[in-house]
Amino acid sequence: MLGTDTFPLRVSAQGHIVNDKKTPSGSSLFDAAGRASLMGLHMVSGIIVGTLMGYGLDRWLGTYPWCSAVGLVFGVGAGFRNVWVDAKSLIRQDERESAHKKPPSGGLF
Repeated sequence: MLGTDTFPLRVSAQGHIVNDKKTPSGSSLFDAAGRASLMGLHMVSGIIVGTLMGYGLDRWLGTYPWCSAVGLVFGVGAGFRNVWVDAKSLIRQDERESAHKKPPSGGLF
């Protein structure tokens, strides 16, 4: 029988993947590499989807370079937006983690 600790990842209400299992600090390099590759994937996927939608409109309407170019521009914008949202999420997560690690104030120093 599988326990709940077998699957440490879950999807939050906002649609983000959450890791419920605490990882040792030695895996922070792999965590950072994974996050960077995910941000790159989000950038590229926005560009690909925008360009393909523009190309599909071009084939349907017979206006070849125009809709593809507009789709490319919108895809680049969507890709940058995806990276921006990922970066804001990482900053918020880092702020929450650093707030838990701060020593209690009120001492002599």
